[in-house]
Amino acid sequence: MDTVEWRLKDYLVAHDLTAYQLVKASSLAPNTVYSLARGKQTQVRLDTIAGVLGGLRQLTGGEVALTDILVHETKPEPEADDEALLLASGTTDLQAALDDLESDLPPGEVDRWLESFHKVADKAG
Repeated sequence: MDTVEWRLKDYLVAHDLTAYQLVKASSLAPNTVYSLARGKQTQVRLDTIAGVLGGLRQLTGGEVALTDILVHETKPEPEADDEALLLASGTTDLQAALDDLESDLPPGEVDRWLESFHKVADKAG
């Protein structure tokens, strides 16, 4: 599975800069810059990326590459056995949580919840 993640915050920290300074050096809205610095933006316009790069170049006086603020990673897809293991551990965790709640629920409610969980897990497996 391929992912692209923001590294803007890391870049700012490494260069002793703040998101506020980037806002002032670029034409970008404060909310946009702060969201990018937190890594929360998943859809970004090209002119926004250009504004970030331009603002950082102005602040640092040097070249800033796209790879300085974004990182592309390829993560392996989970194996079928890994998914089964995750589902099995989920059943244990769910059972423990339901056991804690059982005293507050009507009789048989926990069994109905577990039955529903197992149906979903069986479909996924």
